[in-house]
Amino acid sequence: MVMFLAGLKTIPTEQYEAAAVDGATRLARFRYITLPNLQAVGSVLLVLGVIWSFNDFNLVFVMTRGGPLNATMVLPVLVRELSFVHFDLGRGSALSNVMFLLLVGFAFVYLKLSARHEPA
Repeated sequence: MVMFLAGLKTIPTEQYEAAAVDGATRLARFRYITLPNLQAVGSVLLVLGVIWSFNDFNLVFVMTRGGPLNATMVLPVLVRELSFVHFDLGRGSALSNVMFLLLVGFAFVYLKLSARHEPA
């Protein structure tokens, strides 16, 4: 929410004033001014949220350890279970490498999005 608030603060008030002079309603100003200007913040936050939740190990492990019938099993917990409970180090290592490649892909998307939306 703080990031969205910062994004709202960067929207020039002149755009809202010009839209009000042109007779735009509040809904039209929100739709055509606020949402397009917050698209950059939203896309970056979406990618960061995916990256952060992808690596969420502590909360799931402490509370459920994968849950009843693997209902809350996430990839980091599965890597730990494969490697240190079942001693299947090959599968655990392969899965952690796949996770690494996925996170590198998400990081690349994040860098592209943040570079594209950076002010000149």
